[in-house]
Amino acid sequence: MNQIDWHDYLDGDSAILGGKPIIKGTRLSVEHILGLFASGWTWDEVFKNYPELTKDEVRAAFHYTREAVQDDRLVTLRSRPAGWNSLPTRIFRCSRSGD
Repeated sequence: MNQIDWHDYLDGDSAILGGKPIIKGTRLSVEHILGLFASGWTWDEVFKNYPELTKDEVRAAFHYTREAVQDDRLVTLRSRPAGWNSLPTRIFRCSRSGD
């Protein structure tokens, strides 16, 4: 599988989730994406509930996390000043039932 550059898919904005790493153009944090998988969600469930996400966007969350913990160092995203916005924010609604 090809290596992807997570910088192409992730961003940080101090006005969105306090600057946590997010999927560009969304309010979905890397933490949330990883939490779905940690809770037992499958790839199919993630894409069923968040159809606007791409496989590369989700993979970028894993690549970012791998790099962040590699060699016991933290990789931070450059937080942008509050109100800065270069991309429209995509709003996702989760419709997963039963949890």
